[in-house]
Amino acid sequence: LSAALPPGDDGSSLAGAVRRSLAPPVQVDGVGLRVGASVGVALEGRDGHDLVELMRVADRAMYADKARPGAPAREEAAADPTLGPDLRAALERRDGSEALGLHHQPQVGWDGTVSGYEALLRWSHPRRGLLLPRDVLPVARAEGALTALTLHAVARALTDHAVLAAAARPADPLTDLATDAPTVSVNVAARDLLVDGFVDDVASLLAASPAPPGCLLLEIAEPAPHPRPAVQALFAALDALGVGVSIHEFGAGAASLAPLAGYAGVRELKLDPALTRAVATDPAAARLVAATVGAAHALDLAVVAEGVEDPGVVPRLRDLGCDRLQGFLVAAPLPPDGVAAWLERWRAGGGAQALLGA
Repeated sequence: LSAALPPGDDGSSLAGAVRRSLAPPVQVDGVGLRVGASVGVALEGRDGHDLVELMRVADRAMYADKARPGAPAREEAAADPTLGPDLRAALERRDGSEALGLHHQPQVGWDGTVSGYEALLRWSHPRRGLLLPRDVLPVARAEGALTALTLHAVARALTDHAVLAAAARPADPLTDLATDAPTVSVNVAARDLLVDGFVDDVASLLAASPAPPGCLLLEIAEPAPHPRPAVQALFAALDALGVGVSIHEFGAGAASLAPLAGYAGVRELKLDPALTRAVATDPAAARLVAATVGAAHALDLAVVAEGVEDPGVVPRLRDLGCDRLQGFLVAAPLPPDGVAAWLERWRAGGGAQALLGA
C-alpha cells in the first residue's frame, strides 16, 4: 500500500486506519472472527529513495510490530538497525562462517544409539553476544536473506557432519557394535523450499561436501493437506538427491498423516513438544500419540518425541512406541567440539536405560 501523507504525518494515522478497518468481526459460517494486523511504515526520503529500500524498512518495522505483544527478544533484534547489515556481512565474508555457526541437539534411540542431530543456528555477534534463531530469523526475513541463511546452515551442517560422525564411531571396535552415521537436520521454511533454484543449491552443497547425501534431513512444518504436483515434484527431487524430510511439531494443530503418503522422502515425524510433555498425565494426548505412532509406522516413518525434559514421560513414550527421544533431558544443543565429550558421558552413564531408571 502506498499513500500520500499530510505534512508532518509519520504514517501513524495510516497504520491506525488499516487497523480500524480490520477491527469489525468477520462472519465465517455464522461465527464472528476478529482479525488483527501488524503494520510497518516507511517514508520516502526519510527511510529510503527506491522501492527496495522502502520495502526493506517497512518489512522490518512490520516484524517489530508483530513481535511486540509477546516476543521482546525478537523486537529488540528487529529494532537494532545494525543487525541487518551485520548479518549480510557475516553471510558474505569468508570468516562469517565462524560467527554464524551451529549447535547440535542429539536424538537417541532406546538402545542409547545417537541416530541424529538437529542443527540449530547460533550467531556470535561482536556486540550482542550469542544470538539464537528467535533473534536472527526476524532480521533475516526483514533483510530478504532468509534463503541465504538457510543455505548457509545447510553448508555448515554438512561440514559439521564429519565431526558428528567421528564422535559416533565406537571407541573400541572389537567390543562395540558399529553404528550408522548419524543424520543432521536443518530447519527450512516452506518458502525456502519453493524458491527457484533451492534444490539445485542444495545439490551443489552436497557435491562439494564429503558427507553422504543420506545424512541430510530438511526439517519442515507439516505440508499442505492436499499435495500439489509442484510440491510433490520438489520432494521427489530432494529424495533423488538422497535428502530426507523431517516433519516437526506434528500434533500441534489439526494433524493428519494421510497427505504424507503423497510425498517422497519423508522419513520421520517429530511430535510437538507440548504433546510430548502431556503423554504421562493426559489420556487424550497419549491416545493421539499412540494413533500417530501406529499410522506413522505403517508408512515406514520413525517417530521422534521432541522436547523431552521430564523423566516421568520417558517410560510412557517407550510404551506408546516412539522410536527416539530429543530434548534437554538427553542433552542441550552442543557446539561441534563438545559432542564427543557429551557422547562419552552419555555412554558411561547408561544412555537411554538410565533415563528409564533401569
